[in-house]
Amino acid sequence: LESLELETEVHDALGRLPEGDRQLLVLRHFLDHSYEEIAEVLRIPAKTVKSRLFAARQRLRAEFERRGLKPCRTIVWSDSWKLCSRERRARRSGRSWIA
Repeated sequence: LESLELETEVHDALGRLPEGDRQLLVLRHFLDHSYEEIAEVLRIPAKTVKSRLFAARQRLRAEFERRGLKPCRTIVWSDSWKLCSRERRARRSGRSWIA
């Protein structure tokens, strides 16, 4: 899949998940929050964040399978997300994200 198609598929699949799953996945993978930061935001233990994220990822994979897409890391956590994540971390630290 092309990058834009991949991004569209990911957003569509996220939109079909329960709100709680979507919230966890966005906080972790789009906003690059740590487990501890998510725990503070949601006022739940970090271990609960980890277990709920695991379940949310499983449901996201199932959504990809339902749509006939291969549920691999490449699809679920695309390179464009990783680049955005690197850019956000660099902005936080005041460094340029371009190596």
